Amino acid sequence: MATADTDIKLDQIPPYLPSAEDQKRIAKVEAFFTKGCAIRKPHEGQWFINGAMIRGQQWLQWDELANTLSLPPAPRHRVRRSFNLILPKVQARQAKFLKNRPHPEVKAATTDIKDILDARMTTKALDYLWRKLRIEERYAQGLQWTTTTGHGYLWISWDPSKLGRVQYQDEAGQKQVKEAKLGDIELEVDGPFSLLVDDPAISHLGDQPAIMRVKLRPLTYVRERFSEAGKFVKPEADEDQSVHYERSLAALNSATTTGFGEQAGRKQGTQGEPTHVIVKEYLEKPSAHYPAGCYIVVGNGVLLKTQDELPYELSTMPNPYPVVDFPDLSAAGQYWITTIVEQMVPPQRQYNVLRCKLEEHFKVALFQKLLVAKQHMIAPGAWTDAPGELVEYVAHPGIAPPQAWSPPPLAGDIWRALDILRGEIDAISHIYPEAEGQVGQSKSGFQTNLLQEATDAVHGPAIRTHELAIEELSFKLRHMMQLMYDIPRLIAITSHDDQVEAFEFSNRDIDPNADIIVQAGSGLPTLKGARIQMALELRNAGVFGNPQDPEVNRKVLSMLEMGEFGNLYADSRRDEERARLENVQFVESNEPVDPPLFCDNHNIHYTVHTDDLKSPDFKTRPVERQQAQLEHILVHMVYINPAAAGQVAAIYGLPVPQLPQPPMPPQVPPEQGQGQQQPPQAGPPPGPQGPQPPPPEAAASGNSQFNSAFGFGAQGTEAGMM
Repeated sequence: MATADTDIKLDQIPPYLPSAEDQKRIAKVEAFFTKGCAIRKPHEGQWFINGAMIRGQQWLQWDELANTLSLPPAPRHRVRRSFNLILPKVQARQAKFLKNRPHPEVKAATTDIKDILDARMTTKALDYLWRKLRIEERYAQGLQWTTTTGHGYLWISWDPSKLGRVQYQDEAGQKQVKEAKLGDIELEVDGPFSLLVDDPAISHLGDQPAIMRVKLRPLTYVRERFSEAGKFVKPEADEDQSVHYERSLAALNSATTTGFGEQAGRKQGTQGEPTHVIVKEYLEKPSAHYPAGCYIVVGNGVLLKTQDELPYELSTMPNPYPVVDFPDLSAAGQYWITTIVEQMVPPQRQYNVLRCKLEEHFKVALFQKLLVAKQHMIAPGAWTDAPGELVEYVAHPGIAPPQAWSPPPLAGDIWRALDILRGEIDAISHIYPEAEGQVGQSKSGFQTNLLQEATDAVHGPAIRTHELAIEELSFKLRHMMQLMYDIPRLIAITSHDDQVEAFEFSNRDIDPNADIIVQAGSGLPTLKGARIQMALELRNAGVFGNPQDPEVNRKVLSMLEMGEFGNLYADSRRDEERARLENVQFVESNEPVDPPLFCDNHNIHYTVHTDDLKSPDFKTRPVERQQAQLEHILVHMVYINPAAAGQVAAIYGLPVPQLPQPPMPPQVPPEQGQGQQQPPQAGPPPGPQGPQPPPPEAAASGNSQFNSAFGFGAQGTEAGMM
């Protein structure tokens, strides 16, 4: 018999003969598995109830004996309807977590320009992973696990089979891009059904002495990831009950009553043979016995991997495990915590009961009962709901005719009870109608805003907890890149200023000491109209420059179109960063620094370079490097103020730099112009001329201020720069 996905005969799998040491490690993993399942089991029933309540299956109960959801028996006349008040509260609360998109920003550890540029490059690489790994989408999926079970997890791993783009030069010297099997980071979303902990009294996952991940994997996955020991692994015919739970939760839908079945957790091929294996990954925190931690992987009794250190060298981090936890409600001294959904279950059930009772009452009131004596001898089916119907009966003296009976009117307390239950659900979730965009009890917009702010403040600590978890995820992703990105790979991103960038990135571009901070969304208002109003107010205040300057107006219009201030920030820092890099080159490089460009912001370059002259180590540099830096500064000064540049050059005994001059136009020889008709020349005719337009090169580059006589000299710049 062959499995469906491996094409390997099970009877030909070699026998597994572990050593005594391997047997001890396997026994250690199995003992932890049994212990962890016993710790988690009391909470699993509530997770199923929470999931059923969100889905609208609110009459299901958890059967402790059968370990299943079941529908309790009820009389035939009993009405069972679910009036789901929990779902909108869950959606509104999740919207608060997802409204502002947390984004990691890398901050340099020092003011050194190299550290700053490495931090900026790392931020771009994290942006690349953010989009490629679909972290925003995966976080939303993890948040759904958090809402239902109290915890959502993002597991980090390395997939060596993934492709990456590399850049190389072909035989002709042209740059080419191809894909190679470089491997890349993998991110998986999971819930508590895949995790076991050592101590249920420790609330933080990173403080657990040991944890275990239990995951149902295809046999092909095991053989690819663990090639040496994977050949001994056989697929499991019967899965463990913990895996049945997870599969059964996925089987819940509005049409089922129990959500459980014999095949809910089975993974089989087309012929009914098993194809999957339960992989148990045991991770132990660093201790005196294991200074770098411990990592053991077991699959169906086979020791797949063992090492005396945690994966990916994460042992020095506060949470040394390759997983990030997103809890719902933190609780002291308890890891398996409650959820807001769990707290809303009792009032939701009572609300459903009262509403169903009302429906039963209305049915009786609309379809009245009749009080009929046996002596009336009314034929069966004679009384119907047809209008104008004649009902014949036998009248007897002293016996009243048939009478219609109506139930007594409902007490007002029932309606008040329904209002109280709705208010209790609002109070438990701290999601009031005003926070959901509905008309509540507030009488003014000011009161509504205050209530929404108060609601945000209540959920703020939980939101901040998730932001810190994203910071932790960013630290681990950067660590993975530093560890595994040893070959430069080509990365393409869309930056915050909406510019597409493609660059090579490797672990040499990472500053491991830089800090990572998560900002909870942009500082701009969410509404486009408010964003436009803010930009116009900043323009009128002169933040972007002279409001009458057409270039300032152009930048503001461009910013409004893109909706971000990032491009303006990038423009203002570009010249400063180039100047600081040039300062580093003056000190560390023997190669000459490129001369200033006409398009540089010379005032910024002058400020950065002269600040470096005041540094204590400037006098300790070689004389030739000091002179090279002074000459470079003098060129910027010629663009700004030629007279001041001449004075400074005289003080240091240096020549005044000469700026580049455009080529002179060709002149027509006089002897060729006599008695002959010459073709028209590109240059000006001989003789004295007035002011001439700039040469084509200057006009094409936008330097219309520079005339042909002085090139890019004082006449071209002094008026605009002084």
